[in-house]
Amino acid sequence: MIFNSIFYVLLAAVFNVIGNLLLKQHALTVNKELNFFLQILSFNFLFSILFFGLNLIAFSKALELTSINIAYPTLIGASIILIILFSAILFKESLNLYNLFGFFLIITGILLAYIK
Repeated sequence: MIFNSIFYVLLAAVFNVIGNLLLKQHALTVNKELNFFLQILSFNFLFSILFFGLNLIAFSKALELTSINIAYPTLIGASIILIILFSAILFKESLNLYNLFGFFLIITGILLAYIK
């Protein structure tokens, strides 16, 4: 049961990260001269909404299998790690020693949360 809940939490995190990365790409590429309603019709924006929706579905399934005090910190921690890594790769955003130390702390916290 715990592995099923971890699977759904991590799946939700992946969907969350994809949604955020698409939203960042939208922000970088959208034609700012268009009005707001035309801006949100872009591929990146619409697919970010789709992935945020998939995140909600996967996370709701995770909550059927585990408590929210375990699932939510895991979702957020995994999302933070993945977003920082992929933003450095895809958008050339900075990654430094503090980020790496933060990864270690997040992973340690997640592992400790699952200890019974």
